[in-house]
Amino acid sequence: MATLAILWLWMSPQVVRAEDCSNKLLNTYEHANCEQRNEAVVHAEMDRALDRALNAATALLKTSVVDFGPQIKQTQVLWTQWADAQCALEADAIMGSAGAFEVFICRSKLDEARARSLDDLAARLVGLSP
Repeated sequence: MATLAILWLWMSPQVVRAEDCSNKLLNTYEHANCEQRNEAVVHAEMDRALDRALNAATALLKTSVVDFGPQIKQTQVLWTQWADAQCALEADAIMGSAGAFEVFICRSKLDEARARSLDDLAARLVGLSP
């Protein structure tokens, strides 16, 4: 099963941003829209990673009495609340128009890290299956 877990990680897609907003000369509105598009792409990948983790938990339930699904869902709710508060704090700490897109930059970074964490969890759950 360890080989299957390694294969799972190798096959897991890397989070790819829609575009590089930092190398463009954009006004504040365009920059915020660019960052928002990137955040939407990364958030969608995080949602797919959540689905992979839930699918792995469901597959494990066929051979185990432990159901990790509800726990994964609950931690995702709590993580989302924390990420929202963290990014709001970071945006508030930046004065001026830059705060408008800081929320999207922050959320992209956090969503990307969460997607990797969920994929790691899914790989561990797959490794527990017989």
